[in-house]
Amino acid sequence: MDFINWPAIVVAGLVPMIIGYLWYSLIFGEAWLESTGKPREYFEEGNLGLIYGVSFLMSLILAFALKIFIETTHGGHLGLEDYGSFHTVQHGLLHGAMYVGFFALPLFMINGLFERRGQKNTWIHIGYWIVTGAVMGGILDAWI
Repeated sequence: MDFINWPAIVVAGLVPMIIGYLWYSLIFGEAWLESTGKPREYFEEGNLGLIYGVSFLMSLILAFALKIFIETTHGGHLGLEDYGSFHTVQHGLLHGAMYVGFFALPLFMINGLFERRGQKNTWIHIGYWIVTGAVMGGILDAWI
C-alpha cells in the first residue's frame, strides 16, 4: 500500500471535525438543533473526550477507505499511463462527493426513515457528509 500518504490521511481525518464545527454550529446550528427536538444542553452532556476521540478514529478509517476508493477507481495500479493526471483537488472533490453520495446518502436516508427523523434533519446530515467527503477527497487525491 505504497500509495497511502499517512499525513494526508491524518489531515483528511481532521476535516469532519472542522467542517462539523462550522456546519452544526455556525451554518446550520439552529436549524439542526430544532430538527433534533432536543435542547442544546442535551448535546453538552456525556463524555466529550470519548465522543471526539472515537469520532476522530472513525474519520481516519473513513479517510483511509476513501483513499483506497479513489485509487481503485483511478485504476492507477492497473498500469494506466495517465494515472498521475487524475491527482488533482478537483478530481478528488468529485470522488469524495461520489463516495458519500453512493454510500452515506442511502444509509442516512434509510436510518432517517426508520427513526422517523424529519427530512430537515436527514438532509442537514447528508449535506454535511457530501461537503465533508468532497473536501476529504480533494485533500487525499491531490496530496499524493
